[in-house]
Amino acid sequence: MLYKTLSAAVYGIDASIIEGELDVSGIRTSEDHFNTVGLPDAAVRESRDRVRAALKNCGYDIPPTHITINLAPADIRKEGSGFDLPMALGILGAYGGLTPKEVGSFVLVGELSLDGGIRGVRGALPIAIAARARKIPNLVVPEINPEAARQHKGIIANPNCSTIAMVVPLFPLHKAFRVKRVHAATYQAASGGGAAAMLSVCPSASHVLSSSACATPFAGSRASAARIAGINESSRSSGW
Repeated sequence: MLYKTLSAAVYGIDASIIEGELDVSGIRTSEDHFNTVGLPDAAVRESRDRVRAALKNCGYDIPPTHITINLAPADIRKEGSGFDLPMALGILGAYGGLTPKEVGSFVLVGELSLDGGIRGVRGALPIAIAARARKIPNLVVPEINPEAARQHKGIIANPNCSTIAMVVPLFPLHKAFRVKRVHAATYQAASGGGAAAMLSVCPSASHVLSSSACATPFAGSRASAARIAGINESSRSSGW
């Protein structure tokens, strides 16, 4: 099955939008065949190992098969690790885990860690400018690249392993029942803040979910708080 995603290649202070075409064979093989074409550099070619490990550790065990990824246009050199995220989502889409409309209007950039977390990439600002120039409405960047939000008026998403795994089963529920809001508690989001952040997760999240004032300030960052309990009007009035 063929699936397409959008990403970007950075050259100094400029960026070009790149279309990723991912073809997954339906035939199981004895060995893994993962080929990337379209002038990829060493970091892009190494994505196959990061992507496969990240998908496995997020609960998606991709069987050995023929996977071909074409990064177009083929005459532009592709550099860096920011193609990991669109490759991973493209593979899920090729297996039927996503719908074409779900990522077709998004520019996706991010390096994957082996546990499925998203690491920052260089050049998020020119990528945001290039996406806006192409009138692509949505941009997905790692949370470590917030400068992109100032240059793009679309949705800025900060995905992590828990978020991606949660969105996949939520989409068919949304289609059937029109989900308006989701409350999610993910301890991965707070773990970067250390022991104090972890200890404050439960009471802080409880205050937000009950729309009451937060008696104990959250020990982590505001970005972590947003990922734990979501941002809404009552959250803002509670000082989050």
